[in-house]
Amino acid sequence: MDRVRIEPQWRGYGVGALAAADAIRRLAAGCCAVACEPAPTDGDYESDEPGYQAAQAKIAKVWESVGFEKFHDGIYLLDPALQHPIDCRTSWQKHFGRR
Repeated sequence: MDRVRIEPQWRGYGVGALAAADAIRRLAAGCCAVACEPAPTDGDYESDEPGYQAAQAKIAKVWESVGFEKFHDGIYLLDPALQHPIDCRTSWQKHFGRR
């Protein structure tokens, strides 16, 4: 998975978190780690703008809600073999009424 993009009208509801958690579960078989760098991808921001940093922080919180942990220099890691990402995905499923 290269990037996750949610249309602006759907942002803020957790749709991206659930989609990412489901994709990671399906794609991570045999992986020992999944890495990401939370950052806006839609080109609305320049990286030196204050709005960019605020958007980056919001995106990082979403990735953390999926089970990623801050590692180093803006990189986040997830170990798909741990229970924590599974619990995070279950929590998002319950949020949307899925089981």
